Amino acid sequence: MSLTKSNYFYKIPSLSIPENIYYNDIHAHINKYIDTIPRLIEKLEYNLANKRYKYVVNNIDIIYSLLENIYAQEFITEIDKIKRKLDFKAKFDNMDLINPIKTLALELASLSIELQKAQKLNNKEYANKSKANNSSKKILAVGEKPDILSFINGTLQKHYKVFKAFDTNAALEILSTQTPDLFILDIDMQGMNGYKLAGIIRSIDDYAFTPIIFLTKSSQREYVSKAIDAGGNDFIIKPAKNEPLLLKVNKFLSQPQYSL
Repeated sequence: MSLTKSNYFYKIPSLSIPENIYYNDIHAHINKYIDTIPRLIEKLEYNLANKRYKYVVNNIDIIYSLLENIYAQEFITEIDKIKRKLDFKAKFDNMDLINPIKTLALELASLSIELQKAQKLNNKEYANKSKANNSSKKILAVGEKPDILSFINGTLQKHYKVFKAFDTNAALEILSTQTPDLFILDIDMQGMNGYKLAGIIRSIDDYAFTPIIFLTKSSQREYVSKAIDAGGNDFIIKPAKNEPLLLKVNKFLSQPQYSL
């Protein structure tokens, strides 16, 4: 799904996001910037204070790449000016470089705050729209542990109708009277595990393309490969968190047949 002009990222003056940029792509890069930039700023300031100029250059190059990925053209232009002044063979502990780099560090931190504010506003607006549009959507959550099912229900019940099943038989009984729009299956169940249940679900014509999200304790290749082969569309690592779960569910229930 492409970004719309109502997205709050477009309201950040230092960003020059082109049209037809996919939300998931820019969202991933923005998250990387937010998560990475505090530590990079610390390294930059430390290396600058200790005159470790080789590392200052390396830090700036990494920051430059992060900024390119989020289309922060104003900052890219500013860094280009700084990079043109860098003389790798000479010390540049002079005010005409130290001050711009210190100023840059403050502005990079401010940009991170602006991005986080925009994310919060986007998520709030998106959640409100989802609540209005998806209140009739149904989710079947299957898992043996009551605390996991309670967590799923507590996270999603304001936006969706959630049905809970503690085993395969209970899940199939619900399917005899309800038609879920999405399944959340715990892989780690005794007896018939999440893989096998997904196979049964996929064998039913009505659910050939219904999204399946697996809860898993591991990101190992074997787990992921078996889940994809069983018809899984996405994964959540346990212990799950509220916001990632809601975002993944919103993603699937607002876009038909969204899969790996």
